[in-house]
Amino acid sequence: EEGFITALTLWSNDLKGALPPEIGALSSLKTLALFNNNLNMPPPKSLIRLESLQRLYVQKNKFKANLDYLCEMPKLKDIKADCENQGGVKCSCCKCGWDDKEAKKDMMVDLFT
Repeated sequence: EEGFITALTLWSNDLKGALPPEIGALSSLKTLALFNNNLNMPPPKSLIRLESLQRLYVQKNKFKANLDYLCEMPKLKDIKADCENQGGVKCSCCKCGWDDKEAKKDMMVDLFT
């Protein structure tokens, strides 16, 4: 979209640590896929500034946290995480669970729709 980043797909990149809060400056971002990495910190709260964000995939990482702060985002309709017994994430609006093939298929469909 006119030179703006609308999708950031960093799945299976062995990312470690935490995302920088500056990721909240990607104002046109619609999809953020971070699944299957080694992030040990939850997504930064700066994500709530991303008014265009529609999809967030954070399954298969190492963090345990409450992600309910993301549930307030009006356009964010698809959040996938490792909930409670699968990974320790608490989130009342997240879809829980993981299917590697299904996640990548959904991601590709999402990117082109």
